Amino acid sequence: MEEQICTAEGKEEGKEEGKEELKTESVIMVVNNGKSRVEKIKEHFGTIGLATLIFAVFYTFCLYQNLVGITFPLFVGGVYFYFIFCMRKLEISLKKDAWFYIGSSLLLGISTFCTDSLPIQIFNFMGILLLICSFMVHQIYDDIKWDFSKYLGTVVYTAMASVTHIFQPFIHLNHFLRTRSKKENSKGRYVVYGLIIAVPLLMVVIALLTKADIVFNNIFVKVFEQLELIDADVFGIIFLTIFAFFAAYSFLCSVISKDLSEEVKEKRTAEPIVAITFTSILTAVYLIFCAVQIFYLFIGGLQLPEGYSYAEYARSGYFQLLFVCLLNLVMVLICLHYFQEHKVLKAILTIICGCTFIMIISSAYRMFLYVSVYELTFTRVLVVWSLLVLTILLTGIVIYIFKSDFSLFRFCMIVVSVSYMCLSVSHQDYWIAKYNVAVAMDNITQADMNYLYQLSADAAPIIIPLDFKITDEEADMENYYLQDQDMYLAGVKIAGEEMGFRTFNLSKWIAYCEVVK
Repeated sequence: MEEQICTAEGKEEGKEEGKEELKTESVIMVVNNGKSRVEKIKEHFGTIGLATLIFAVFYTFCLYQNLVGITFPLFVGGVYFYFIFCMRKLEISLKKDAWFYIGSSLLLGISTFCTDSLPIQIFNFMGILLLICSFMVHQIYDDIKWDFSKYLGTVVYTAMASVTHIFQPFIHLNHFLRTRSKKENSKGRYVVYGLIIAVPLLMVVIALLTKADIVFNNIFVKVFEQLELIDADVFGIIFLTIFAFFAAYSFLCSVISKDLSEEVKEKRTAEPIVAITFTSILTAVYLIFCAVQIFYLFIGGLQLPEGYSYAEYARSGYFQLLFVCLLNLVMVLICLHYFQEHKVLKAILTIICGCTFIMIISSAYRMFLYVSVYELTFTRVLVVWSLLVLTILLTGIVIYIFKSDFSLFRFCMIVVSVSYMCLSVSHQDYWIAKYNVAVAMDNITQADMNYLYQLSADAAPIIIPLDFKITDEEADMENYYLQDQDMYLAGVKIAGEEMGFRTFNLSKWIAYCEVVK
């Protein structure tokens, strides 16, 4: 009997050791595969290195002192063209859903060219960078079973690990030149070494000489005038080109190396009783709060305490509710990610999600009350948009609670991407100006005027044709209003006149046409 037990235990241990060996072998295969791909980049340095150099020059042409012009969507297209070209050279096939990343990035690039809203332009740029990194990680790794932490960790690691590959171009160039010199028995590689040494020296010398002699400086100015880079300095252009080359090449090597394992470890090992305990206590409080919202706010007709206005009521509770909604979202995700599956925990998490829906409705209602008194701003539009996105994400989480094979990460990524693209192309400043003018036209205040004239050129078609009616109480402020108006019109006109073929922006051009017509 004891021998049978020992034999069984030995078999179990053998199975476990076999599993460990398989895991180790799979990790080794992943590492070796990544190394072989990096070696393949080295073998194709002549083609990939030249493609990277062309991309770096194109990058500088599109983006030097110009992040919002017509060349910005061209730059976005160029990034994907470069990476797809390199992957095909390395015999890496393009996945079917790659066009979602490409199409989303191009749409954000076009949005940047079509708007003058600085916040949207910044968000677009950050979104495009995130989509590009996600695109490359998705192409190299098998990420179909990944969760939030795995995907985010891989993207961040790959981007940061690019720094460790910063010297790869030199290593690959040396290998390429040695290989060619052996084949052709030439000394061409020594010429290339000399050129590499000459580039940084040339940058310093030209930068100093252009400052030392006005005639020498004018020669370069005339050259850059033809490219509408008259305000550029030679050092800045060369530096940006070199930066783009090393950034693109090192990131390519980083993601191709595939340093991380594709395996997702099981993390749902925590005792569910812990989660049931603290979530049930919170749920009791949430149910009482939601009952107050339903019977007092929604059904009760919003009978405010004495001394409270609608605006004060809305402002006093909105941000607190938004924070609680976000806290609930994170808490539910943590419970689903780390705690073992349990029927009671599922029920409690579902109730929390239901209470969060009610809180979102309450938050939105308060914000609409606030807007009805104080009109629209970009921040308030962003808040309403975030509530809508939060509602859709929460719906996906409810599905995931009862269907564990639901691809929550992909659902969230698509929802956030599509929702933000809608926000990006909507020209918020235009609709903000249209709404505020319609509400306050007969009772314009100084605050209304100040905010309108701070909006971007997107709002110009609404603002420029207006003939404001000043209230009697603020008649003495009319000169200040006219001064703000003149400054806004002058700014739009100057921005339109300074645009060139690289820096052309559709929104600025439409605003300029409104001024000069």
